[in-house]
Amino acid sequence: MLQLAGLVIVLILVGGGLALTGGPAAMHALPFELALIGGAAIGTVMLANSPAVAREALAGFVRAFRGARWKKSDYADLFTLTGGLMRAVKRRASWKTPRHAC
Repeated sequence: MLQLAGLVIVLILVGGGLALTGGPAAMHALPFELALIGGAAIGTVMLANSPAVAREALAGFVRAFRGARWKKSDYADLFTLTGGLMRAVKRRASWKTPRHAC
């Protein structure tokens, strides 16, 4: 049943979008083109997957557009930690590349 609904959504949105733009794609038809692509993507996800997988995929799309989970300060802390680890590795002269690897 979900597959049929997905197929109907794809056909209606793609056909309707092309009818609204007058056929060939033009720059003034960009919002309609985005509706075509988005409708085709959502319908294809519904058509090609089981209901549970489609639900998870669509929830993932929503999470992706919601925004970043981490803040700028989190990235700064990560870079500080990475820099400190790289300096610690560089200080240990006993970790040298073997001659045969050069």
